[in-house]
Amino acid sequence: ADMPLYSICLGANAITQLPLDMELLRKSLAVLRLDRNAIPAIPTRLYECDCLVELNLSNNLVEACPAGISKLGNPFNATEVMVRPLLEMAAQAKHDLEHRNYKTAAALFTALLNQASAVSVMSKELEPIRAHATFYRGICRYQQKIELRTAVQEWKLEAQADFKQAIRYQVEPTTAAFTLGSLYAKTFQLPEAIEMLTHALKYFTNGITQGAVPILLQRAEAWEQLGQPPMANDDYKLVLTVDPSHDIAIARLAALETHQAKYHVGFDTDAHKRAFVMEPNGICHRRNDPTISLTRLNEIDSPTKFAEACDSLRDAKQRAMYIEVTKKVEAKKSRQGRVTQVKQLMREIQERQAMEREEEDQFEREAAIEFFRRQKALEWQREENERQWMQYEEASQRWVESELERIRLEELAALEEARRKAEAKAEYKKRLARRGGLRQGGRSGKR
Repeated sequence: ADMPLYSICLGANAITQLPLDMELLRKSLAVLRLDRNAIPAIPTRLYECDCLVELNLSNNLVEACPAGISKLGNPFNATEVMVRPLLEMAAQAKHDLEHRNYKTAAALFTALLNQASAVSVMSKELEPIRAHATFYRGICRYQQKIELRTAVQEWKLEAQADFKQAIRYQVEPTTAAFTLGSLYAKTFQLPEAIEMLTHALKYFTNGITQGAVPILLQRAEAWEQLGQPPMANDDYKLVLTVDPSHDIAIARLAALETHQAKYHVGFDTDAHKRAFVMEPNGICHRRNDPTISLTRLNEIDSPTKFAEACDSLRDAKQRAMYIEVTKKVEAKKSRQGRVTQVKQLMREIQERQAMEREEEDQFEREAAIEFFRRQKALEWQREENERQWMQYEEASQRWVESELERIRLEELAALEEARRKAEAKAEYKKRLARRGGLRQGGRSGKR
C-alpha cells in the first residue's frame, strides 16, 4: 500500500466494475488497460486520476463517451467510442446497398466520410473505414446510373473520384478498377476504359483465372467499339482458354470472325494486322462503318492497279498540298487584312477614348474651378457674416453698457433724491419739534 502503482492491466477478465481504491491511485496511476471486459461505464472517481495518460476500454459495454473525459485535460482519446457510431453507420449503409437502396446508402457513406474527414489526425481505426466507405460509395454512385441518366456528368465525375481513391487505398482494387473501366465504357471513354481494365488485370498475379473473364469480355467489347478487332479477338481467345464453353465469348468471336472474313480478309494475314494501328486512339474502320467488298479488295491487290492507285494517290497528294498551300496563303492574306482592319479599328477606338478622356479632364478641371470659386464665395460670405455679427455684438455690447450706466445713474439719482427727501423730512420734523416746544413753553409762561 505504500508503494505507488503506475500501471494496471486487467484485460480479458470479465470484470463488470473497478474494485480499485482511487485514493491510493489518484496521484500515481498512469496506465489503465481494461479491454475485453464487461464494464458498462467508467467510474466517476476515475476522473480524479491526475497522472492518467492511457485508458484502454475497447471491447466493453460502454455505450456513450463519458462526459468527464473532455474535462480531464489528459492526452488520451476515446477512440473506440468515436469509431463505434461510424461502424454502425457503415453497417446500415451496407444493409441499404444489399437491398439496392443505392441513393440512401450513398448518402450514409457520404455522411460517414464527412465525419471521418472532420478528424484532425486519421487514426489506424478510421483509415480502413474511410477507405471502404469510399469504395462502396463509388459502387452506389455507379449503380445509380439509370436514375441519374440526366445528370450523367455529375455522377460520373463523383464515381470516378471515389473509385480512383479506392484504388489508391487498395480497397478491392480489382473490383474498383473493373467498375471504373465499365463506367468509362458506358460513357464512351474507350481509351480510358481499356487502360483501366488492363490495370484491373494486373491484380491477377497468378495468371488469368475465371475471375478475369468479365474484365476480358468488357475490354474486348471496348476494343470492338474502338475499331480494333484484332485486340478484341485476342481477348475473346483468352476467355476461351480459361472457359472453353463460355457462350458469350463463343458467340461474339464467331460474329467477329464472320464479319472480318466477309469484309476484311479475316484475322490470319499479316497484311490485315498491319492495316490496324494498335493504339487505343488509332483510326480505322469501325464495326458498323460502310464496308468494302472482298472483290474490290482483290482488285486493289493487282500490281498494275496498285501502281495506278499509287500514282493517282501521289497526284492527289500533290494537288492536296498545292490546295493546302494556296489556302494557307489566302488565309494569311485574309488574316493580315483582318489584322489591319482590327488595328485601324483599335486606333480609332484609342483616339476616341483619348478625346473622351480629354473632355472628361476638361470637365473635371472646370468643375474643380467652379467648386473653388464657390468655396471662395462661401468663404467671403462667411467672413462678411462674421464681420457683421461682430459689429452687431459690439453695438449690442455698447447698448447694454449704456443702459447699465443709465440704470446706475438713475439708481444713484433716486438714492440721492431719497436721501434728500429723508434729510428734508428729518429737518422738517426737527422744525416741527422746535415749534411745538416753543408753543408749549409759551403756553406754560402765560399761565
